[in-house]
Amino acid sequence: MIEDEPTEQFSLKNAVILYDSLTDSRHAIKFGPSGPVYDQQDSIFIDKAIHLENVLFNANYLFNGRKGAGLLNVHFEEEVEIKNSYVSISGARFDKRLSIDFDNGYEALLQAYFGRSFWFPFGFTKSIFSDEVFLSANSNSSPIPIQIGFANCHFESKTENTDLTFIMSDIFNFWIQECSFNQVRNCEVLASDFQKLDIEKNNFGTTKFTLRLQNNNAEGISIVENTLNERANILIPEGIENISIDWDQFTAGILNEESFQDYVNDLLSQGELNRSERNELQYSPDVIKTYLKTWRIENNQVYKAEIKLLGTLNSIYKRQHDTQSANAAYIALKDLETERLAYLYKITPSFDNFFEWKVNQFLKIFSAYGTRPAKAITFSVYVVFGFALIYLFFPNHWDSHGKDRILHRYQFFFKYLNKDAGMHDVYLDGKKDELAHYDGFKNFFIENGKTVPKFFLATALPLYRWSTASTRSSSWFLQKIDIFKGKWTDLPAPQRAAKTVLLTLAFAIALLYDIFIKMLNALMLSINTFTTLGFGEIPIKGLPRYLAIIQGFIGWFMLTIFSVSLISQLLN
Repeated sequence: MIEDEPTEQFSLKNAVILYDSLTDSRHAIKFGPSGPVYDQQDSIFIDKAIHLENVLFNANYLFNGRKGAGLLNVHFEEEVEIKNSYVSISGARFDKRLSIDFDNGYEALLQAYFGRSFWFPFGFTKSIFSDEVFLSANSNSSPIPIQIGFANCHFESKTENTDLTFIMSDIFNFWIQECSFNQVRNCEVLASDFQKLDIEKNNFGTTKFTLRLQNNNAEGISIVENTLNERANILIPEGIENISIDWDQFTAGILNEESFQDYVNDLLSQGELNRSERNELQYSPDVIKTYLKTWRIENNQVYKAEIKLLGTLNSIYKRQHDTQSANAAYIALKDLETERLAYLYKITPSFDNFFEWKVNQFLKIFSAYGTRPAKAITFSVYVVFGFALIYLFFPNHWDSHGKDRILHRYQFFFKYLNKDAGMHDVYLDGKKDELAHYDGFKNFFIENGKTVPKFFLATALPLYRWSTASTRSSSWFLQKIDIFKGKWTDLPAPQRAAKTVLLTLAFAIALLYDIFIKMLNALMLSINTFTTLGFGEIPIKGLPRYLAIIQGFIGWFMLTIFSVSLISQLLN
């Protein structure tokens, strides 16, 4: 029929096209375990504009069980208009504009031909669209539900001014699944009074995605696993239920579609944007940047609308127990609030405005507005180690022997190398005052133990042994490892070299231990100052004493932020 048409446009109205397996086998749709299977065939090229109205392809579908049929591998080189027509299209290519309009005008055709009404799914599979696509579907509350969608399709425009517009009202189901977009300026989905909406696993690339939902009672809405490299324009009614919408897909951010259109209309009213340029300029980077950086911050009503959108998403995620997405939406909301506070301080400087602005900035850095308590702990660790590094180079009461410990090490090794006595003798010589004190205690209770109950003498001797056990054990250990006794200068050359190596190694180990103890003391001092400010005492002198006060104030503030953030997350 198309080939016989003498004009450049083929029109067909009020027609029912039945599938005949004998003559229409190339249009058969086979069904496998996972869905329809389409045979690869050469394309059919159509060089005429196509206009279909009230045309039903394969209207005997319901009477043939699973035997489906459609237009497979057809290449449309001119514009295509489809109104109130059903057809399954796969492997097609549309070089020019595609327009689809549904208002259930074919219901009368069904009644006349079949004596009853029934519905068809109308969809595109594995097809390529090289120009604009416009879809308008409104069933007018007809008992015939409309199902229409695109699956595994590719929208590849020849220019960057191509728009895809899908307008649905009172329909059953609409879907865009696993499709890709290239050089398409905008994909706009406007949906009201629908039952199901699925926009899943699409790669929009640099295409601007616009979604306007006006239905609180849908059976299911799924906006998930899409790739969006541009900021999305979103309008979601408050209190909407049965919706799944991934926050992670909005990597470039979102804005309120209704408020943005009000901004464009305001530009129109001011004469800054004429209507002929509207489609080109309303999505230009400069217009969007001005809206984001100026209009939505300075205009109170627009600011409230943007906050409301983010709050609606936050509420949706909370109801779904998606804490990660709820926190991300809340952070975006608080970021916008911080920008608003900065603007309010700029136009009306006051301490209150300044304080609220800076508190928001502080909370953003150190706890992501209370959504990440771990950030407060991470920063606290940095503060503790930073101040510990400062305390390491200054004396403090907790490390009273730290400055002399290394000098005592040198003194011990010098004595040992210049004496005939063993290492344990040198060690005991340095401990003689300590041992004399304990020996005096031992002699005292031995001399006086005869005139007191035996219990005291029996417990005093173990106490003496326990008090001197550490010193005696260290002396015994040094005696066992001291294999080169005598002055270092008197030893033969081989033994002198071996003793040098062993003592250098021992000295290095002892020195590292002393440094570790000093570092540990500095760290403990920093932790104590950070958490309690030294219980009112600051065990350090000089400049670090004043730094400790600052650290104590920081610790009080950071621990408060951590506690509040943690409680907030637990309550959520």
